Amino acid sequence: MKILYLTHLYPYPPNDGGRILTYNTIKNDFNQGFEVFVVAFNEKKINSQLDDMAKVHVVTKNTKNKKWGMFLNLFSSTPYTLSKYVDKRVIKVCRDILQKNEIDLIVIDSLHMAFYIDIVKKLFPGLPVILRQHNVESTIMFRFSQSQTNPIIRFYGKYQYYKLFNFEKKCVDKVDKCFAISEEDRRRTIRMNPRVVNKTTTIPAGVDSDKYYPLDQSEEANSIIFSGNMGWLPNEDGVIWFYKNIFGKLKRDIPLVRFYIVGKDPSNRILRLNDNKNVIVTGFVEDERGFIDRSMVFIDPIRIGGGIRLKILNAMAMAKPVVTTSIGAEGIVCKDGEDIVIADDEDDFCQKIIALLKDAKERKNIGMRGRKTVLENYSWEKIGQRVHDEYLGLVGRNLSQ
Repeated sequence: MKILYLTHLYPYPPNDGGRILTYNTIKNDFNQGFEVFVVAFNEKKINSQLDDMAKVHVVTKNTKNKKWGMFLNLFSSTPYTLSKYVDKRVIKVCRDILQKNEIDLIVIDSLHMAFYIDIVKKLFPGLPVILRQHNVESTIMFRFSQSQTNPIIRFYGKYQYYKLFNFEKKCVDKVDKCFAISEEDRRRTIRMNPRVVNKTTTIPAGVDSDKYYPLDQSEEANSIIFSGNMGWLPNEDGVIWFYKNIFGKLKRDIPLVRFYIVGKDPSNRILRLNDNKNVIVTGFVEDERGFIDRSMVFIDPIRIGGGIRLKILNAMAMAKPVVTTSIGAEGIVCKDGEDIVIADDEDDFCQKIIALLKDAKERKNIGMRGRKTVLENYSWEKIGQRVHDEYLGLVGRNLSQ
């Protein structure tokens, strides 16, 4: 089988949720003996381990948010977060690949690349197309707009939400199959467009249990950690909210508490939190596992996300107790107080962290139960087989051939 992936993020290194999902899906395809083609955006040409598994075509472009572009987008019907990835070079590369190779299936990897659905459907009308949703993007934008106090930002977010919702609603109708990352996202997609009920299925992301496991390092006293891509708005928002509303209360009870903020692309707002005493902002690290393993508690105070949080699954796989919000736990098979701890109220969030910092036995119990949950529900082997079964249903051929 030959598969073409269109992705807005070059999926290597797999060091954030989106890249981890895409990289491991491609890796599973390669291990099944499939021939994989990838068209991806990146700021510059790059060679990596991905080249050993796929024929990769990089479209060089800086896709970071720009204020002028955000302003001009007020006069466009295309949502800003998608408009950044509209590029004629992608169309040319796709046409070349499709004409020179007998591609069996196209995977549109996240809504950001959904602009190209109409184009590939027109060029090759009989070719099955899957939309692999990493989130319901309109949900994230809606939650962002609702969380804003600045009326201008709130208006802009709400305007983008309406554009995203309408675009997303149409896109899921055009593809042959839609993979939702969580059951909550599947239900949101169907509410958005009831016509897609029979072609939308839940296939979660998985965890590389060969990489994420307890390292058994000594715990650092009174340490908590957030680890994730700090360039992603929901992560930045959650960390800022936690610092402003919870961390001060936590420090009053435990003056020697240390909060590690680990992840690439921290904004100036995040960097200013660093005091090298109670708050340590590391920026990019080659391997976040050491920080996670040494910390007593992993937190994810996310307020405006969607989909499923791989950072939480990775921490659970390392037997680390996780304190998160209801939004953070969305889409994850878990039970509050057993394998994860959920808190939405500021005082409750603080007190639950304190309780775990002071109770080594409870930290261990929740951590081990969390690891068991992840191993039972989120192995890439099981998820990869489900993906390939869906491929078979679309292309109608034996995957062993």
